[in-house]
Amino acid sequence: MDKAAELRQPSDNDGVNIRTSDHLVRGDLYTRKDLRERFQVNDATLNTGVFRPKGHDSVWLFLTINKQADRTQYEDSLDGDVLSWQGQSKGGTDRLIIEHVENGLELVLFFRVSKTQHPGAGFSYEGTFEYERHAAGGPPTNFTLVRAQRTVKAPARVVEQKPTTASGQGWMQDPEKRKLVEDAAQARLMRHYEVLGWIVEDTRVGNQFDAIASRDGETLYLEAKGTVTVGNSVMVTRNEVAWASDHPGECVLGVLSDIKFDKAGVLDPSVGTFQIFKWEPEDAELNPIGFDWKPRPRKRIG
Repeated sequence: MDKAAELRQPSDNDGVNIRTSDHLVRGDLYTRKDLRERFQVNDATLNTGVFRPKGHDSVWLFLTINKQADRTQYEDSLDGDVLSWQGQSKGGTDRLIIEHVENGLELVLFFRVSKTQHPGAGFSYEGTFEYERHAAGGPPTNFTLVRAQRTVKAPARVVEQKPTTASGQGWMQDPEKRKLVEDAAQARLMRHYEVLGWIVEDTRVGNQFDAIASRDGETLYLEAKGTVTVGNSVMVTRNEVAWASDHPGECVLGVLSDIKFDKAGVLDPSVGTFQIFKWEPEDAELNPIGFDWKPRPRKRIG
């Protein structure tokens, strides 16, 4: 088993994982000893630069800019919200970083300029980051990660309904804004797979899916959903459900939530939380909003 596959192994923490970011404060200092005790970590690989703690839907990145002479001299930098970071020398965890959104994992950054910057060789917790792109070549692979705009837990369900609260997708009355939201979600989903080396085709017209992604003989059907809410539920159609049900393991659904418009009605492309899910609808995840009724001639009264 390669290193990335090993790090993706699920925990046996009663089948429920936590997200590290829910238990830390951005800007606070943490030593590896602090983290070991706080999260009851017994794994020696905590001392490496990329660590997936058991029982967490999180990957911990430890970054020291000015490295000691006996360490690999990776070229890294943190400039505001942009992290330029070199992966491990053998590339063993590259896929873990590239596919973290698809696998439901957050990237948590612990940062310091030097080992002696903070007491106890501690790190400043910089929050969560998202994979943006990587350059060809390597290893080590040159990654660009960007700071996540906000932390929103993944929706627990995909629901076919018209929500009555702001947590669900809801229905936008303004058709122009609705189109902008849909286009933003579509563009983000297509770009995600294009960066991963897939050939992506927009298929929104006349199909029950929004795009097709192809790579090395494999095909994925992509469905995109955008919402100005936190996206605890999204609206799906009967035909979309039918297609996904008929193509198990071949469909994914991308949700771009917390989309914002400025006062002039312009969509802000820098804001929003993007997540990707296996699109395998189950009855327990669906809430019908209506029924098809076929009038019977024998019931006609006028």
